[in-house]
Order: sequence, then C-alpha cells, then structure tokens
Amino acid sequence: MHDATFVVSPRPHDERRATLRGSHRRWGEPSIHMRLFAATWASALALSLALSSAAVATAEPSLAPNPFDRLARLVKAGDPMPATRFLDQRGAPFGFSDVRGDAVAVAFVYTRCRDACPIITRKFGALRSLLGDGPFRLVEVTIDPRHDTPSVLAAYAREYGIESPQWRVITGDADAVDDFDRSMGIHSIASDPDTILHDERIVLVTPDDTVAEIIEGSSWTPADLAAELRHVANEHASLVARFDLALGAALAYCGGALNGRAGIGDLIATIAIVGVGIWLFVWFIRRTTA
Repeated sequence: MHDATFVVSPRPHDERRATLRGSHRRWGEPSIHMRLFAATWASALALSLALSSAAVATAEPSLAPNPFDRLARLVKAGDPMPATRFLDQRGAPFGFSDVRGDAVAVAFVYTRCRDACPIITRKFGALRSLLGDGPFRLVEVTIDPRHDTPSVLAAYAREYGIESPQWRVITGDADAVDDFDRSMGIHSIASDPDTILHDERIVLVTPDDTVAEIIEGSSWTPADLAAELRHVANEHASLVARFDLALGAALAYCGGALNGRAGIGDLIATIAIVGVGIWLFVWFIRRTTA
C-alpha cells in the first residue's frame, strides 16, 4: 500500500463561506448600522425628555393655588372678627368693622349650589322679615370667590330677593376670602366643577365686632335664630325659641330644620322613635316566651 496525498478542492458554498469569513469586521469594531441605531434612539430620547419638560412647565402655571398651603388661625367665640375686606353684591367695599354697633348673623354659601345654600338663603329671607328694622345685619360669605364675583352675586341676590341694605352677599380677593372662610371653620372641597362640599354653620357677631356664638349645622328655624340674634344684641328674646335652637343643634334629627323640624320637634320625634322601638322589643319578647 502506498501513501498518497489527497487535496480536496473547496466546494462552491465553502468558497462563499471563506469569502464571508475573510470579509467579516474585526472583533469589537461597531458597524455603521449599529452607530446609526444608537444615534437615532439617543435623539428620540432627548426629544421625548424635552417635550415632557415643556409640558410640565406649561401645565404648572394653570394649577389652582392650594389654600391649605397657607395657615389660618381658627376664630372662636370671644375672638374679634378678622379685618378682611370684601365687596358686596353691589360692588361696594365691606368689612365687619363697618357694621359695628349691630348684631350680625353670618352664613356661608356659593351661588352654584342647588341644595343647602338656597335653603339657607331663603331662611335668611324669613329671618330678615322677623327682625324688622332693628340693629341687625345678615351677611352671606361665598366659599367660591373665584367664581362668585360681585356681578354673579348681584344675579344671585335678584334671584332670591335680597334687596335690604342690611342683607349682604360678599366676595373679594380669592385668597383673602379663602383664608377668612377657613378661619371661621369652613372647610370645602370641590367634588366636581360645579359642586363644593362644605361645612354648614352660622356665626353670630356681637355689636362690638366679636364672635358671640357659632351654631353648627343647619338645624335652625328663622324664629329660633331671630331670638338668638336679639339676645346677642342685648334685646328681649324668647327663651322658648332659644331653647329650641340649642336643642335643635344638639339633636339635628334627620337634617333638622332643612326638613321643617328643629329643637323641640326633633326631641319629640326622637322620643317617639325610641318609644316605638321599646314597645316592639317588649312585644317580641312576650311573643317568644308565651
């Protein structure tokens, strides 16, 4: 047997492979495609960041200021009224020191309200009639000063027949009014563009411009509040009506005076409900043990 040397010629596909291997880029050397890909993504990322920054910068000025960023001292019974200046529905300047010498009842409303606020305003109308021409003032303060301008308040006054110069609806600088409302213990939050949830209270002010009393809720009748305001003005007042007001504030059964009841009426309703409950309980025990 003889040794023989065999030489194998590359096949056509091997030739192509050898050509490709020979023409391949060096290790670690980026291709032009990779460079273009990286540059494109870097540019897109930079553009996205720039647009996001511009959007944030544009949106920030339109944000409504948060009134809770400012501190407001809570006013209590015996404290002087704040020196805040307002504008009434006629556009005339107003401050509580301007009506020193009169007893004042202060309520908090807003003109777009369609539930409790109109009821409070109508009850103020009845209260105004009961008080006559004595040394009394009624003031409704807006809790929506950015919407309730003097012209808006004027339309509200026409709608509810607010004509007496002793009855004002007031607004003013939005921040100043917000601070005043908070100092009076009124907290509000917008639940939708036209609805504001807020506390309900009446503040009674003495003729020497100090807070006499704060009545929580809306369970008061015009007659009861008229008696209490007369008492604040050092005039003769019905003890029964004042007792009814105190009792209504304590019970406030099912909305109190918003549903036509307050004080003594709430007490009678409460006693009746408890009495019926006790009777049903006794009846049930007798039936089950018989």
